[in-house]
Order: sequence, then structure tokens, then C-alpha cells
Amino acid sequence: MSAARDTLAMLAQRAGYNASALEFIASAAVPGFVPGQRLDEPQVEQVAQAVIVLAQGGATNEHVPVLVDGYRERFGDTWRDQFWETRLRIANSRYRQPEVYGLSPCHDLAEALHNGDQPAAAPAAPAAPAPAAPAPVAPTPDVDVDEAPWPSDAPPPAATELAPTVEAPPALPLGAIPGFPPAPARDQRLAA
Repeated sequence: MSAARDTLAMLAQRAGYNASALEFIASAAVPGFVPGQRLDEPQVEQVAQAVIVLAQGGATNEHVPVLVDGYRERFGDTWRDQFWETRLRIANSRYRQPEVYGLSPCHDLAEALHNGDQPAAAPAAPAAPAPAAPAPVAPTPDVDVDEAPWPSDAPPPAATELAPTVEAPPALPLGAIPGFPPAPARDQRLAA
């Protein structure tokens, strides 16, 4: 296998994409792709970049076929443009907020490729954990949760006791906003 095909295989493994998902990704990334067609090196690299974008955007193995087919149906001949515009926007948003979304499963490999480093060999698949012994199940009481009494005998607090009253801020006067040019008169906007 070539280096580009090895890289694609590593990226697909890390993203969790199977062969079927890769065919959908190839159809989105390579115009004129026919399922089962062997890709040349530049096309393989194009599919590898597409895997990085989709993984960064959070698309799972199950999402890829649904996304591709959905865009084909909704946008007809221009579906690829719409698809990649949206996927890139999502991937960029998630990349800029790793504290919210976490890193892509392909992040370290994509960074190495971006920096021109040769990616390391694919790590061995983690061994499946041994099944844990089933935890003992405590018997549940025969009380319906909806029928359970209030935790105390006192009635629940009134809504006014829960939140302190806060005065609303003073209303701003209508008019020009400091630092912004005045809005054109209504007649000027209609004439434009």
C-alpha cells in the first residue's frame, strides 16, 4: 500500500469509518466517483482530507451516509458545494472550541500531516475489555415515585420565595446609537 492509502486507513480507523462510509465520503470528495472505483493518489489524499473534516465535525460512521444522501436529495447538482461549505463551517467551529467538543479522533494525525511529518504506524486496536461481573441489584421499594410524599411535611415554597425580586434596568431612550451613523430615513431605504 502507498503512504497516502496507509494514511487514509489510519484516519478512517481513528474516526471509526468503515468501507461503506468511505465510499460515501469518496463520492462527496471526488466528483465523478463510482462506488468500487480505484482512486489514484491525489484522489486518495482528497478523501483523507475529507475524513479529517468530517471527523472534526463530529460525523460518525452512521451519520455519513445519511448526510451525503440528504444533501444529494435536497440540493441536486450543487449538493457538493453545500455539503462541504456546511461541513467545513462545523469542523472549524468545533476545532476552535476543543473545551466544548473535545479533540477530533484524527487530531494528532491531522496535525502531523499538516506539519509535514510522516504519520506513525497505526496503533493496534485496543483489546476488548473483559466483561465485568454483574453488579448486584438492590431491590426497589414498592413505592411509586409519583406517589411518594414530599420530603418534608411543609408545603413546597412559593415561587416568590425561590427567586429574589430584581428591578428591571431603566429603558433606553430611542434615537441614535453613539458611535454608529444614523439610519437612513424610511423613504431613502425604499428608494434604494
